[in-house]
Amino acid sequence: MATDKNRSFFLRCWSGHARLWQAYWLIGGLGQLCAMLLVALVGTIFWHNPQDSLWFNLVGAVIIVGWSIFSAVSIWRCAPNASQPAWGALARVVIIMSVAYGVYAVWRVL
Repeated sequence: MATDKNRSFFLRCWSGHARLWQAYWLIGGLGQLCAMLLVALVGTIFWHNPQDSLWFNLVGAVIIVGWSIFSAVSIWRCAPNASQPAWGALARVVIIMSVAYGVYAVWRVL
């Protein structure tokens, strides 16, 4: 089995072995921004007419929801690795509130 230092950063975050600040700011913050930029890039390359809107929305949703699940699980699992226990608890509260809002937003659309 590989040691923690030899494992990918993303695997360390997913398994909860990274520091909380790394999971929260790099995966949750910067990673989400990169996912949104990827959706915008895909849209500018592949969206040529209004009929492409359904496919663009579907691909965009898969990218954003997939990354959001990855980041939420990573942050949740890395919460015990905070410098102060309060930061870990606060990170988990933010995750709970974000998931609750996401479910509410989807429910409103349907």
